[in-house]
Amino acid sequence: METNETTTVTEIAAAQRIADEARARLRHDPEDEDAARALAAALDQLRDHDPPERALAAAEERLALERGALARAPDDPARLRGLVVCLRTVGDARRSLQAWDDALAAHEEAVTAARRLLALEPGGTAGAWELSVSLNRVGLVHEERGAPRGRARGLGRRASETIRGRAAASQARPAGSGARRGPLQPRLDLRVARRA
Repeated sequence: METNETTTVTEIAAAQRIADEARARLRHDPEDEDAARALAAALDQLRDHDPPERALAAAEERLALERGALARAPDDPARLRGLVVCLRTVGDARRSLQAWDDALAAHEEAVTAARRLLALEPGGTAGAWELSVSLNRVGLVHEERGAPRGRARGLGRRASETIRGRAAASQARPAGSGARRGPLQPRLDLRVARRA
């Protein structure tokens, strides 16, 4: 037991040191991508071990990094997906503190960003997946703050329909149309085929 605690303390100290060094590099050069990635990874590790208030602060700092990266490349699907994931992380951290309105705002912004990702990659499954997970989180916040279950379940149905619709649309493409197949698509294709 003591070894695990020592390891955790050592990992947290290392993550804090990396975060501090990366912040210093970013103050010197705000566009240092390596420093931004190092800071993001360190913040993720710190968030996993911190009390809720500090975890929220780490998540919000990471979100600021993602916003900055997206501002430099606004049409980059990977950056947009990173923003969606960070918004959900911030929303979840706010949910853990029962800051319902703030959590809802973060999750709703994630839904908007996921819809934008869908528009950037109409044939991909990443946007559909991110949208479905984000809609689910909006439903969870409504349910946890006491909204009628029907509203939360309605959001879950919309999330499932989004994924099924994207899978069906990708199946309808002619062979060789250049459609990319995402990692979830084969499983989704099977579900659509069974229901038809």
